[in-house]
Amino acid sequence: MAEYNTKMLIGVILGLIILVSGCTGDQNANSTNKSQPAVKTTASKIIVEDVTGNRTDNTGAVSDNIQSLIIRAKPDSGTNSIDLRNVTITIKDANNKYDLKYISTGTDGRVFTASPVRDDAGSFNTQAPVIHSGDLIAIEIGTKAISPITLPIRKTFWITLNLEFGKAVNLEITTPSSYGINRFVKLYP
Repeated sequence: MAEYNTKMLIGVILGLIILVSGCTGDQNANSTNKSQPAVKTTASKIIVEDVTGNRTDNTGAVSDNIQSLIIRAKPDSGTNSIDLRNVTITIKDANNKYDLKYISTGTDGRVFTASPVRDDAGSFNTQAPVIHSGDLIAIEIGTKAISPITLPIRKTFWITLNLEFGKAVNLEITTPSSYGINRFVKLYP
């Protein structure tokens, strides 16, 4: 009789544990599968490592203003891949706002280009500009893409990288009080 009561007590305790935990093994597997898209969506973002201004004009001379921008960026850890054809970069100042789209070659219009800085797998190419975890790219924004926005000293402007999935990356940048003699000027961070 004591053996029967012990088995019954163990059964009741196990039943309570399952009841309190609120799920069986199958339900736990389902809840894990349902949470994966949410994790993928919030983790799909890009990290901007730095923004550099290039003062070189069309003739090769150093200009008083920044003529183009170079944004070095990489996927955040846990991000599968990012197709740059699905990224919109917004540049704005107090008076103008422009949305730029990826183009494989050329600089005409409201566009940006990209080239690999680090691509160990050798998978990045201009026709299929997909970056993966571990890659580092240089996004190049020419003067024509943001004209008539000019970037003299002490100018505040904003850059937003809008991804297909995940959070947008927003940067507020104020150019330095002097460019000195430097052809390339670090703007961020």
